[in-house]
Amino acid sequence: MLTTEGAILGEIQSLTPQELITFIQIDLQTAQGLTTFRLTDSVTQTWKSHVWTNSAYDLSGVGKTSSGEFSRPKLNLPNPNGSFTYYANRNLLEGALVTRHRAHPNDLASGLGLRNRWYVSQVKSLTNQVITLELRGLSDGNRFKIPSRRFTQPEFPFVSL
Repeated sequence: MLTTEGAILGEIQSLTPQELITFIQIDLQTAQGLTTFRLTDSVTQTWKSHVWTNSAYDLSGVGKTSSGEFSRPKLNLPNPNGSFTYYANRNLLEGALVTRHRAHPNDLASGLGLRNRWYVSQVKSLTNQVITLELRGLSDGNRFKIPSRRFTQPEFPFVSL
C-alpha cells in the first residue's frame, strides 16, 4: 500500500501528473455577521464539511520578487448580476480574509492541503461581469509592525562578541 507521500512522489515523476484542486474562501464581516464565499476551480463539491461552488476565478501574481518581497496578487472574480457589487459599494470587501487551499485529488477525503492567506487591500476594478481585488499579506499594511530582532549577551562570561 502506498502512503500519501509515496503517492505524491510517484505522481511527480509521472508523465501526466494530476493537478492540484484549488479552493478559494472569502470571509468578510457584515452587519449581519460573518459572510463566507467558497469557490473552487473544480466541479462543485463538498470538502471539509462545506460546499465549494465551481467558479471561473483567476488568482495571479502569487510569489516573490527578486529582492525577496512578497508580491500583491490579484484575484479576479465573476460578478454575475452584481453579486459582489453590494459588498464593494459598502467597502465590506476591503479587509476581507482570502484563503487559498490547494489539495491533491487523492487527499480530498483527508482534508489535507496547502494554505495561503491574504487580506483584500482594495477593489481595483468593478464591472457587472468581473471584480478585481488586490490582495496583501497578513503582515503587510499601514499599522503593522514586525518586531525588530534583538540580541542579548549570553550568560557565559568566557564568550565575547
